[in-house]
Amino acid sequence: MAVEGVATGTGIPIEGTTSSTTAAAAGVEGAASGASGATYGVYGSNASASGFAVYGTNSASGGAGVLGVENTGAATGVEGATASTTAGAIGVEGEATATSGLTYGVEGTNASTTGFGVYGINSASGGVAVEGVATGTGIPIEGTTSSTTAAAAGVKGAASGASGANYGVYGSNASASGYGVYGTASASGGVGVGGAANSGAGVGVEGVTASTTANATALEGTASGATGATFGVVGTDASTTGTGGEFQETASSGTTYGMYISVSSASGYALYATGAYDYFSGDVGIGTTTPVSALQVNGGAIVGNDTQSCSSSNAGEIVFNTNNLPVVCNGTAWALIETTT
Repeated sequence: MAVEGVATGTGIPIEGTTSSTTAAAAGVEGAASGASGATYGVYGSNASASGFAVYGTNSASGGAGVLGVENTGAATGVEGATASTTAGAIGVEGEATATSGLTYGVEGTNASTTGFGVYGINSASGGVAVEGVATGTGIPIEGTTSSTTAAAAGVKGAASGASGANYGVYGSNASASGYGVYGTASASGGVGVGGAANSGAGVGVEGVTASTTANATALEGTASGATGATFGVVGTDASTTGTGGEFQETASSGTTYGMYISVSSASGYALYATGAYDYFSGDVGIGTTTPVSALQVNGGAIVGNDTQSCSSSNAGEIVFNTNNLPVVCNGTAWALIETTT
């Protein structure tokens, strides 16, 4: 050991002070010049349950308590490692104890087009690469970007494993009114939470619930604006064979719903569809939940006129003609439906 300091009580074993305002001036500097081996520029050890192996304080605006810089290769500016199996053991911990102000427990910045401000790696099953914990109205992990470039991300998670139930971003919530993942967009045209699937049968955003409680929701979208053409959930698709939104109910028994829609407004629409075609593969019931034919109406049906000519393509169509008489297309001509009184 080149230099060792020993202190008792509240003493400081080694202290370095500099009053220089020159860039890179250092109170204490350690350099490991060996080209190989597990060497350390500065090494600190601590046996106290409330102590610190390396501790730095900063009283100047814009300064840093502990700063690590790497200038070449895949070196690391600051690295923390723990071999402890005790719950709560931490490799690197940053704490901002001020009760006000825009403070940071840990901040990472990156100027490289392929780099990371904060990067976490987890090699253990069930472990977490980066985890944040907050109390009150605090935010455990927040990412902010002011870039206007496409694909700029405040927080980005990537799961590069080709198999397994892995997650790019995973959020969990134990509160009855909380969110596992929550995103807000304050700009017109922005997206609070966006997911993209770029290959194969990937899924951009997926919600899963194993709860058996009524109203448990895998994926929920809420538009709380009192005015405007807002959307709780919107799905778009640019593929010539794709689907803007798909809903599947996979249970093999029970009175299940592939999609259940309700509306509270007396003048609202539970379902409003526009397009050239609307297709239903099963029986359709209007006013009945148990239709026994392709279309069953429990109540009256108002039929209007149709200007198209009668042909084999619309055989069986029933309309009211311009004389307000019910006619049916027999495949070649419109025929009056005979009635008896």
